[in-house]
Amino acid sequence: MVKQKGATEEYDEETKEALEDILWQKAQDEKEIKQVHRKLKNIKGGSAEQTIKEYDAAFKEKGLISEGLGDYPRDQFIGLKYLREFDSRVNPSSIKKTISNMIIEPVSIKENDKLITKHALTVNGKYQGYNHAGVRMNRGWSEGWYLKPDIQFMMVNPGAPFDPETGKPVGDYKVMRPDKVHTLFVPEDEKERRKLFESILEDSDTLPEELSGRLMYRQSDGGRGGAFTFDQFCDLPFDQLRQIQKKGYYTDSKGTLRDREGAMVEYNRSSGKIEAIA
Repeated sequence: MVKQKGATEEYDEETKEALEDILWQKAQDEKEIKQVHRKLKNIKGGSAEQTIKEYDAAFKEKGLISEGLGDYPRDQFIGLKYLREFDSRVNPSSIKKTISNMIIEPVSIKENDKLITKHALTVNGKYQGYNHAGVRMNRGWSEGWYLKPDIQFMMVNPGAPFDPETGKPVGDYKVMRPDKVHTLFVPEDEKERRKLFESILEDSDTLPEELSGRLMYRQSDGGRGGAFTFDQFCDLPFDQLRQIQKKGYYTDSKGTLRDREGAMVEYNRSSGKIEAIA
């Protein structure tokens, strides 16, 4: 639980022994927080690092002090902790950044006080390398989004919201469910889209052909699939990516698009539909 700056707690002698385990755990939490906030030297922290930075900024704005892992999203905190460990132990000359998959999804965002639909991109991958003893290491990373906290002051007793002696509100700050903020958006124009994807690949050790079957479109209901080739992912309109995923089309090992029965199909630009190959 985040604590207001300047807040103190007093314990009588009878309770000190019972609180030893709590204090030990608090010390461990503080150690982990310091570890997570060390600067990365050889790799990027991606979504995990950006999420922790957003939480730190929100705590500072409210005049709060983080007291442990529980004040942050667990997956992002642990993920960044592992990336820091990798960064501190890996031999920098052995580092490889690989992409595991890329996912396009329609999302609603607010622009000029209006909700519009854009297509966001999530990129997932791994950092791989060896430590100085020659032991292989790897850690996962993600880019294209982060979590932004919603911190609210909760009254202990709404019927008596203020301390009668000090006049200050009685309660505590709570970290509510965070909002997911997307930072990468995919252009509709196929040339601009290809340019974006190629720039992402240039910052990795992954080739376009290695991503065949790992490029997906996620429906608004959360379903995903499609297993597209790199060229399909770059060139097909969003509606066709959605249609292919929804109807269960797939790409075989040779890069040929097929329907559920295995028959070959292709995107007809004239009709704007996926059609069987005669």
